[in-house]
Amino acid sequence: MTLQQDRILVLPDPKPEFNTTPGGILLTVDQNNDLPSGRVIEAGPGTHTEDGIFIENPIKKDDNVVFGRFSGEKYKEFLLMRAMDVIAVV
Repeated sequence: MTLQQDRILVLPDPKPEFNTTPGGILLTVDQNNDLPSGRVIEAGPGTHTEDGIFIENPIKKDDNVVFGRFSGEKYKEFLLMRAMDVIAVV
């Protein structure tokens, strides 16, 4: 697969069905405050500004990234998103 512009393909880390608080209370994933994370499988080359200047994609293949809960589009078991949707590279 060849990605265009600053798009990235991310394999999300598996999420546990339930998390336990220190007090022993079970929380579903929806109530958990952790941001989703994953590994970049493929990354596009970058994008051009309106002035024609090329900006290289800061996210590279095999980077571990943290992104917003509603970032990206589902594609099979992956998420397809733009580099600007990434909150941090870990």
